[in-house]
Amino acid sequence: MNSGKPSFHHGMVLPLLLVVLFFGSLLAAMAMIEVERTARSGQSHIDQVMSANAGISELERGRAWLSREMSETGALPRWLENTPTEDGLLSLDEWNAAKSDILLVYDEDRIEGDLAVSLEVFDLDYRHVSALETEEALPPCLFDYFSLFGGMQMVGPGTENHLSALGDIALSGDLLFSIEENNAAFCGEGEAAILFEEEGTGHSLSSPNGEARIVFSLSGSGDVFPEGFDLGFRLGGTTGQPEEAFLSGYSASFSVEDPVNPENRDRLLLKRNDPGDGAKSGEVLARIPFPYCRSVNVQDQERYRAYLSEPHEILLRFENDLAMVVLDPGKGSLEKRLEAVVETPASVEAVQSLMGFRVRSRTDATTQVSSLRIHPADTLGYFQECKERGFYLVRAIARSDHAVRTFETILSSDLASGKVQELSWEEKPCF
Repeated sequence: MNSGKPSFHHGMVLPLLLVVLFFGSLLAAMAMIEVERTARSGQSHIDQVMSANAGISELERGRAWLSREMSETGALPRWLENTPTEDGLLSLDEWNAAKSDILLVYDEDRIEGDLAVSLEVFDLDYRHVSALETEEALPPCLFDYFSLFGGMQMVGPGTENHLSALGDIALSGDLLFSIEENNAAFCGEGEAAILFEEEGTGHSLSSPNGEARIVFSLSGSGDVFPEGFDLGFRLGGTTGQPEEAFLSGYSASFSVEDPVNPENRDRLLLKRNDPGDGAKSGEVLARIPFPYCRSVNVQDQERYRAYLSEPHEILLRFENDLAMVVLDPGKGSLEKRLEAVVETPASVEAVQSLMGFRVRSRTDATTQVSSLRIHPADTLGYFQECKERGFYLVRAIARSDHAVRTFETILSSDLASGKVQELSWEEKPCF
């Protein structure tokens, strides 16, 4: 008899219960996974904050160490430990897996909670051989910004004092020499010769194997420009007669005009100076044309005049008996490079081997020298101003169980004022 009530099958209870339990377990597992994920995310965020705080704190410790070192020792920490080489060159043998800390001047390791933190301070006043150009582990090279290994800048209010301390200056014809706000100017018809003898504190500048950098620009009226500019090295000569020094030694020449040898105009030259007494008089060892030369084409003429009017730099460097001259280094297609084998003095200390520069000018033409930097000849000495300023890379590494984070900053230090300033800051990708 059907009473009208729904029938109930006892066989369905267990499957339904199992389904409910299954989905309940699944939801519980998902909830646990989400809780664990949230916990891991939170812990990762906490670890990142802690490692960032530790890394930045470690950078400040490096900065404080540098300030304290300057204050307590009265000197800047240097990778060469007060025995600089003549050029501060880092060789391929000095930077390898076994000796990769040669530029390191300070390091420390400590534990901070769950983090292992290390600090490294590198001296950036170095340069490296060409074989190390692709070495990614090398810290930045700031040798060209300011070098421990000697040099001076012939700029600003001190220009006149620097020039008067450099040695002999000889002017001929109607050439006028003047000191302007940021450069030295040679105007008019004639020649000027200046020898580099010693700077104000008596350090010798007569280096046969040093490096020289000079920045200059030419200007004139219409198509009239100075005839050229010579950076002489391994010169002879005596005090009081600087013009005679250019009858010996060698010169890197920015030659716009050469009335005696027209084939040399609009050329960068590396030449033996004319002693006036032999077959090798005025021998050109290497030459290369300027990027722009004079032409009958109007547009080419404009480019040529614009090129001459731009500031140019000549870099002179030595490797044993090989002299290298670079015009406008780092300027891409405008860069021109020459090299030649030259005679090496028997003894750096015993042989007088001066450096100097000579300007050959014309009426209504001007040569301006805005920067001059040279290296001294003394084997251990360097200019006091270079002892008082340096650049350092401070690197902090924070290690946890899950990641390694690296933080870096570059500091400039000035011994005279005692100031340490931050130039840049960077966090490396963590892994």
